[in-house]
Formats: sequence, structure tokens, C-alpha cells
Amino acid sequence: MKTTGVGVGAALTAGCMGGGNGDDDGEGPITIGGAQPYSGPFALYGNMHTAGVEFAIEEINENGGVLGRELELEAADTESNPSEASTIATRMIEQHNAAAIVGPVSSDVVLAVTPVAESQEVPMFITAGGDPEELTQDSRYTYRTVGPNAITAARLLIDLIEDRGYETVGAITADYAWGHAMENALSDELGGDIEFHSEVAAFQESDFAPHLRNLPDEVDLLVGTSHPPGVHPIFQQALEIGMEWDLYTTATAPTTASIETIGEDITQDYTTLTIPDMFTDQFADVAERFYEATGEAFDTTIAAGYTTTHVIAEAIEAAGSTDTVDVSTEIRNIEYDGLYASPVRYTEWGEPDDIELVLTGYESGDSPWPPDSDVRPVEEYRSDPIPAYEPSE
Repeated sequence: MKTTGVGVGAALTAGCMGGGNGDDDGEGPITIGGAQPYSGPFALYGNMHTAGVEFAIEEINENGGVLGRELELEAADTESNPSEASTIATRMIEQHNAAAIVGPVSSDVVLAVTPVAESQEVPMFITAGGDPEELTQDSRYTYRTVGPNAITAARLLIDLIEDRGYETVGAITADYAWGHAMENALSDELGGDIEFHSEVAAFQESDFAPHLRNLPDEVDLLVGTSHPPGVHPIFQQALEIGMEWDLYTTATAPTTASIETIGEDITQDYTTLTIPDMFTDQFADVAERFYEATGEAFDTTIAAGYTTTHVIAEAIEAAGSTDTVDVSTEIRNIEYDGLYASPVRYTEWGEPDDIELVLTGYESGDSPWPPDSDVRPVEEYRSDPIPAYEPSE
């Protein structure tokens, strides 16, 4: 296998040429197009997500493929550049006849690629991008995967605050769409008896100490979720200045990266938001197979790529062809019970419906996952099913 234009994982063969929209001659491999970041600030997401896609493709092909044909990934590095991502997605559709696109990360990239998917009528799966405005009531070809939109993520925190009776909440808010959407949702929903303090920091900020000092010294909940790029330094710098909290929350940061970056301090009430559920036998089975094949830990972001590939494969089988309009229709009809905390079900406009979100905490001790680690994940909090966010008309 050979992936073009990137230096990650196994390589994937070149895609079959065709007229776009998956309307091919029914022969040769079926191509999944990848428009993912393999360099720049979100490279970790692109590399991990691709590892999951590749592993799913390998297993699917070993079991006879899809419609009797092999799957393949044709991918290129978006460099987290919106115009480059749009160009790559277009090329995957028009030159490589992609039956689906995977991989955009960050809202500005998603907003650039979404018009390509919608106009070309090819299903596209967002790896991470939480601007609620990325999807509209008219979206029919764009789907969220590992990252919930900011309103849904805020709903998890609101339920947590209410369930645990927290009274003081501090947040560091990134100065872009995700951060402001979360800040507004928390501010609007939290009752008057809850102290909510939010400090806005630049998207690329690295020194959060001045912002943290403007928050109360002690909070029940310290929210890093509203600043995804800063979740690790916010936590580390909060410890350094002596802040105290009952719980610290992040966005969907890869779990193994958090353990490697923070080390033993991660056991000090740090939690990661995930949709994949690592506390199931099914997750453990796939994680063991992945480790045996690659020698690497099966992270939640890898699990998202793995799950998305199976959803695409199942939709193609149900459609009986690679016609992307039919495939997208079947995606919306699917209830795929895989590695997520709840079955994958999509609304007409591509939001996951009735999803459960998990806050994963960490404690010291030997663990089979991730292998050879002195820290093991533990379930800290699990939401009830959250109805899909419905965009305005």
C-alpha cells in the first residue's frame, strides 16, 4: 500500500482514474481520498487518523474487500492550508474518482472543503472541526466524526457541572469560532448561581499564565476544551502557578499524545473528551490487533479513522455501487455499532445524532492500553445521549 505526498504509515497505491463522483466501471480498487494535515499544527491528527484508515482498509481487503473490490487510500498533505485542502479534495474527486473524502482538520479548512464535497456530491468526513456553522440544514455530503461541534461539547460540560453540583467554572477560550461558540453556550446555559469566568486567548498563544491568573485560584472545573490548541500548556502552566481544581477538561486531543506530553502530572484530574469508547471489549480487541500489526498504541483518533472507513465501506455495500449520491444516502441510513460510545447515526445534515461523549481520566498503574505505560486511562464521566445540534435555517 502507498500514500502519495506524505510520509506516514503504510503506503497506498495510486487511485484509479475516472470521471468523479464514484461513477466508475465497477472494476479495480475503490478509492477513498484523503485531504489531511501531515505537517503543521494539526499533523498529529492527520497521521493518527490515517493510521486508522489504513488499518481498516487492510482488514477489509483481507476479508474480501467491498463489492468484491479492494479499498485504497489516495492522500495528500493539506498543510492545514484551506486553499490547498480544497485543491486536494477536488483532485481526489476529479482525477482519482474518490468514493468519499476523509480528513479535514480545523474549521477554516473544513469550511474551504465543504463546498467541494457539496457541489461535487461526494461524502466527506471531518476529522476535527467544531464550528457549528460548518454544516447547514442543506448539507447532504458532509459528516462529523471524532470531533463534536462546539455546542455539543459544551452540552457535555453543562451536564457535568449540573450533575456534580459545581459552582465555580474557569475557562480559557480560543479567539476563533470553536472557542467563542463554547463560551457563548456555557455562558447562556449556566445558571446564575454558578460563577463562570472566561479568559480569551489568541489561537496560537503559548503563554497562558497571565490569563490563568485572571481566573479564581480555586475552581471546581477548569475548562481547556474551549482552547483546543492550548490544552497541554494550559494544564501545565495552571499547575505551575498553583491553581487548584476538581477537574480539568480538554477537547479531543489524542490520548497517547496527552500522556507523552504531560507525563505523570496527567493523573492530577486531567480529562480528555472522546467519542470513541476505549472501555469496551470491542475497542480492546481492535487495539490488540493494531498493536500486533504496528507496534503502536491504538489511540482514539486512530479509532475514528478506523470507524469512518467501516462506515464508508458499509455504505458502499448497501448502495451496491460507488455512486456517491447513493453512498451518501446510505451513510444517513446507517446505524453502525462500532468503537464509539454509541452507535453512529447521522441526521440529514450530517451531525451525529444521540451521541454519548466520554471524559477519560488517568491514574497511575500498569495498563494494557497504551502498552508499556505507567499511566492507565479510566472513565471519569459519560454523558447521556446528546441530540444532534440543529443549524439555523
